Amino acid sequence: MWVVKIGGSLINRTEDLSSLVRAIARISSITPIAIVAGGGRYADIIRVLDEHSEIGPSGAHWLAVLTMHFNAYRLKTTWPQTFSVSYNPRPQVRGRVPILLPYTLVKDSSLPQSWEVTSDTISALLAHRLGCGLALLKSVEGVYDRYPGGTLLKTIHTEELAQLRHSPVDPFLPIYLSSHGMDAWVLTGRDPARLERLMNNGRTHGTHIYRDLRTISP
Repeated sequence: MWVVKIGGSLINRTEDLSSLVRAIARISSITPIAIVAGGGRYADIIRVLDEHSEIGPSGAHWLAVLTMHFNAYRLKTTWPQTFSVSYNPRPQVRGRVPILLPYTLVKDSSLPQSWEVTSDTISALLAHRLGCGLALLKSVEGVYDRYPGGTLLKTIHTEELAQLRHSPVDPFLPIYLSSHGMDAWVLTGRDPARLERLMNNGRTHGTHIYRDLRTISP
């Protein structure tokens, strides 16, 4: 089983998502997957409000979590034959790919309530709960040694990831992966074939984040 996070930057352009959704439907017929939707532009709005008001870190965190619910319903409404939504980390919806509504899962966790934690770490929390793989779909190809203009890294250790000045994942993700002994993949969602290769072969074009040397993909 895999948890697949669809980044908010991808959801912002739903007109370009059709091929990715078709790939997800094909994958789910062979490999069980659960989806986490990023907050995208709606989370960005909360960031602006937080900068100009007194929402506070905790309040902004929970509002941002709810933007993930908003995008989950956007995906489900746009492709009702493909997706369902559920608060249950282990939903039983035959014939539909489940999208997690993460409020309850996050509320019952010990994750920090700040901008350090976004849908990336929440996806890792779900993957840890389910004991499965984690793929984070972004608009970029993966993790770069510097951004912009850097080199795509095929692999990166969680400690190295935590030291990067510019990263496509949230600051708490490498901490969470390291403390829970987890790996993750970061890859573009704009080329669905790469996600299918990962699901079928366990590796693809992108960045493999690893915690232990023995887990590096060949």
